[in-house]
Amino acid sequence: ASLPLFRPDRSVAGAIGVGWNTPTVFTPLARSLLTTVAEMCAQALDRSQVGDARMQFVRSLQYALLSSTGLRSGLDIAAEYIAANNALGFGGDWYDFVHITPTRTAVVVGDICGHGIQAAARMTQIRGAINALVLLYSDQLDVVFDRAERQLNLPEKEFVATLSVHVIDTETDTITYVSAGHPPALVIDQQGTPTLLESGRRPVLGMGGAAPQVATMRFATGSTLIDFTDGLVEQRRHLEDGLHDLNRTVQAARHGSARDISNAIASTIGVDAPDDIAYTVIKRTS
Repeated sequence: ASLPLFRPDRSVAGAIGVGWNTPTVFTPLARSLLTTVAEMCAQALDRSQVGDARMQFVRSLQYALLSSTGLRSGLDIAAEYIAANNALGFGGDWYDFVHITPTRTAVVVGDICGHGIQAAARMTQIRGAINALVLLYSDQLDVVFDRAERQLNLPEKEFVATLSVHVIDTETDTITYVSAGHPPALVIDQQGTPTLLESGRRPVLGMGGAAPQVATMRFATGSTLIDFTDGLVEQRRHLEDGLHDLNRTVQAARHGSARDISNAIASTIGVDAPDDIAYTVIKRTS
């Protein structure tokens, strides 16, 4: 038996076929059951197509909110955003690249606690404030977080976010950085030696706290910086295991381009990621 699958406008979306291994009599009851099954399948197909279209729209909007990697002299840059496995696919993780001078580029990676429209809306607020402040105070990164909390004019604990800012200077071969409760970024130098950037820290954004002491790390030609939100490394049972696996993945791909390294990292992320993930890969080329 073959039956059409009708869309709500009665156009045909497809057909369903049913077979038996013995001769079958199509009684009125059997025909009614087959018609009901076909209608249910058509409705399920329609809901699936509408859901796919909605998901694609939401993901396109999320990517439109994210920064373009662009071109930076002396830097090879790649970045990725992967939505959590939830109904909306919209969250508060983000990355940004702020062009300060021809030789100085800020890499910002942040994570708003939560998912959905509210987290995304809060993300756009904080992102705009941080980008403006990084441009103004790139030589005074220790004041950025405090000024951001005051500029947003939000009561304490109304939002919680982790955030890191790394300013790469290709003229001095350095990274200066600060972090507000964010996972430590990973730097692998030209010899393959890994370093976690664990200095320059203060409590998460939204909770207040003393200004961080700006830290500095050498970033010579051949070095790679990987900055990320916690969803990337907390897929594993322990944070240390996640960091170890990330280092191993990057080490295996470090002789490739930033995009090659990014693709290698993406290949380790399961299809059912429980949290949003954003990460950046910046490789020093000259």
